[in-house]
Amino acid sequence: MADQMENIYWKQPLHILSESTQKVVYLFAKMGWGKTEIVRQWLEEEKHPHYWIDCTQRTTWGSLRQWLALESPENCCLVILDSFQNIRNAERLTELMAEIKASPRACRFIIMSRTMVPSPLRPMMIRRELKVMGESELSMDRAAVKAYLAQDNIQTTDEEAAEIRAISGGWPMALNVIILEIKENGGSPIRGCHYVHSRRYLYDLIAEEIYLPLGGDLRRNLMLLGMYETFDEEMAAVLMDVENPRPILQDILQIGSFLTEFEPGKYHFTPFMYYFFMDRRERCDQQQIYIEANRRLGCYFEAKGEYVSALEAFYAYGLYEEGIRVLKMVLSRPPDSDVYYEMEPFLEKTPALCVERDPLLCYSMAMIHSLNYRVAECKNWYDRLLALEAEGGWSAEDLKAIRIAVIYGKIAIPCVLGDRKVIRPLLEGAALIRSGVNLFNGFTVTGNQPRIMAGSRDFCNWCHHARLLEKFLKRPLQHLLGKKAVGIVDIGFGEKSYQEDDLDTCLIHAAKALADCEGGGTLDTLFVAKALLAQGLVARGKLVEAKSTMLGFRDRLVEEGGEGLLRNVMVFRIGQSLLEGPNPGAIEWLEDEGIDESMAFHTTDRYGYLIKIRALLCSGGVERALPLIELIHAYALDYKRTYNVMETLVLKAICLHKMGRMTDALAALETAITMARDYGFIRVFADEGGGILPVLEALPKGTREEDFVKKVTEATRVFQEQYPKYYGVQGKLDKGLLTNAEQVVLGQIATGRSNVEIAELLSVSLATVKTHINRIYHKLGVKNRTQALIKAERLGIIENG
Repeated sequence: MADQMENIYWKQPLHILSESTQKVVYLFAKMGWGKTEIVRQWLEEEKHPHYWIDCTQRTTWGSLRQWLALESPENCCLVILDSFQNIRNAERLTELMAEIKASPRACRFIIMSRTMVPSPLRPMMIRRELKVMGESELSMDRAAVKAYLAQDNIQTTDEEAAEIRAISGGWPMALNVIILEIKENGGSPIRGCHYVHSRRYLYDLIAEEIYLPLGGDLRRNLMLLGMYETFDEEMAAVLMDVENPRPILQDILQIGSFLTEFEPGKYHFTPFMYYFFMDRRERCDQQQIYIEANRRLGCYFEAKGEYVSALEAFYAYGLYEEGIRVLKMVLSRPPDSDVYYEMEPFLEKTPALCVERDPLLCYSMAMIHSLNYRVAECKNWYDRLLALEAEGGWSAEDLKAIRIAVIYGKIAIPCVLGDRKVIRPLLEGAALIRSGVNLFNGFTVTGNQPRIMAGSRDFCNWCHHARLLEKFLKRPLQHLLGKKAVGIVDIGFGEKSYQEDDLDTCLIHAAKALADCEGGGTLDTLFVAKALLAQGLVARGKLVEAKSTMLGFRDRLVEEGGEGLLRNVMVFRIGQSLLEGPNPGAIEWLEDEGIDESMAFHTTDRYGYLIKIRALLCSGGVERALPLIELIHAYALDYKRTYNVMETLVLKAICLHKMGRMTDALAALETAITMARDYGFIRVFADEGGGILPVLEALPKGTREEDFVKKVTEATRVFQEQYPKYYGVQGKLDKGLLTNAEQVVLGQIATGRSNVEIAELLSVSLATVKTHINRIYHKLGVKNRTQALIKAERLGIIENG
């Protein structure tokens, strides 16, 4: 066992204890966490002469003085001072200081402390007459905890050992308590690692030995800071309501068990101590001081514009009035940023009656469910909003707010109304704008063609009545959208012309829209105009010129605050790159940016998913592409996006053809043709070039000879000739579909290593390994390791055996 103790528990401090030491004198003030036992094991193994002195007893320093006096420069003596914070007798501390100063030069002194060093000894630390060994050097790591438990015939997984270490802090005494509870539970680790009795015992011990002996002000500050596991000095100042928190934090840092300064000015509580403070607060009847501290902190974050942190502070202690104020401020903005999604948990924590009676909150619940592709929940909350409007008895001001939310929902939430019924809400919204309402300037205009950007409305109805809608809606849209209306009409006509394969007219409208947007439009409409121009040029076979339309645009977005568009610009460029052949890095980049089917689907990511589908089809990943196509197709049906329905049917036909299912591919294509014929859309097929051309040519003779299908086939053939490498990869899934990191992880799975072992071998976190494995499963269409290895061998991704 002694060898185990040396190898497992004392990797860090052994070099301090082993340097030419002939004798060890161990002075301890009180038995406690298990350090004494660990040192005793080591000393017995090393066979050093050692002496034990309990300084809490009426011990004189005579024996120590005698041992020290006998030492010569050749014979080092190590004096270990353990837990001296428990010595309250100033006279004994003075005697100790005198002995240290009078000791031979060969003697070295180390203080082992989990809490602050007694103030009389601190000057000796500064003069380096006394070394300090802190908690991080003494406690066991995960592997050591696992081995320690195994000595009592308790077998644990790596994850169970890690959780037990978090509860125990890695100290033998705390582990002994947990071992007793495990044995009382039948000898197996407790599911979920709750260890309620052990936690209570350890928390009480911490309170008695470390926390309660501290001064009242220090205890109060620790409880306030302990509301957050990680914080900086500005947060500390707000929580403690002081101008300069650093002296207090420095005092706390001397208490090694509590706090760590992991970066200059940034602090972290160990999980064990963080949960200790949480337990103390729950049992404390003075909750008002924590409420006020969180109110101060919430206001501090609100002033800094860190709204999620502000809401976390407010909601931690039920400060709903302040929280709802911040919540409504964020939700009044366009839902075009990640922070909008982060409002959902706070909406759910808000008292239900507050949400149901507030039109903005009620509408926002509908919008967030819509963005997260939860159609039933979206309609449920919008119905509650309509019920508010029908309820009656509202003041004129309240009724106006409800009407604004209702109209906003009709325009902005696709699954509420199809585009066939959107004209009246647009006119009503414009009328409200003219009456002085400013809410609607939050709309994000992203153009009509769904392939260009996420968030845009379907435009099939526009194409049927373009001139009529322009006449009636141009001015209302200007009222409704303000600056964002600049260029929008020409973009609409340009996209209509593009889909009808009237490329000359498309390019004229695109150029006009681009000039208008440059002269006074917004960045998002400017992007759409650039993208429309680029697509027209691509259809003309001018890919190099098309790529130049986006040159320098990314830098401009950063300079002018348009970072939210950067991802879509990159996705657009990836789509262009596929025309020149498979792009090995495209799928990995898209997944790193959140376009990952193993995660929740957000409707505003649909453009990224459509490009990812094409990237998969171009690289041979047909089995993985098909469920994605079905996902976007179902979304398009639910949200009444007719264009996306046609687009996904075309992609499905390509995918099924590549899978050898020509009958099913023809059925999907014929459905798409039936829909597109009604609108005269040609480019929805033609832009897929060599991917869809074989399916078009396999249509029944009667269908192939229709005028519309002839136009589609001819335009598609031209595109295939312009870009022969687009969809050029045929056959089975290959190694290129897995990223380099995923291939490495798959190789480690093949060796039989566990997730934890793979993480340690690759020096990455366990969460990263699990993410790679989930992506591998999705890509291979499997559910476990065995299936993944069988499928990977069959596809040639890894060698057989």
